[in-house]
Amino acid sequence: QTYKSIAVQAITEERIEWLDELRKIAEDFSFAISEVRLANLDCNLQRNTSEYRKLTREVDRIYARLLLQLGPEGEQEEKIIEAARKLISAAEKPHERFRELEKDFMHETRILLKQEWKKAKNEAGVK
Repeated sequence: QTYKSIAVQAITEERIEWLDELRKIAEDFSFAISEVRLANLDCNLQRNTSEYRKLTREVDRIYARLLLQLGPEGEQEEKIIEAARKLISAAEKPHERFRELEKDFMHETRILLKQEWKKAKNEAGVK
């Protein structure tokens, strides 16, 4: 193997791991933010309880993972971050558009996943 083929293989493998991690983060975020929304719809659960704070801390933790996983520049990355912010805001109140915003977040994430998968295939020389 040449140095170039070894480098391409390593980069492609790393990109695939990155894609898998982004997919997992998006799934975790969607689940955690839905838990916060359900808690906000539950009239018996007060926002100042330790249970509610635990839910919001989990969202904060996963959101930080999302920010660290995405590049600091990039139009699609910004769309994902903006969609996540809107979803966080919607979860904090009984927002009628929550599911629509959740779909937007997933859609924007799927677009980036597809773009990156195409890059990985191109790097590997697969059409």
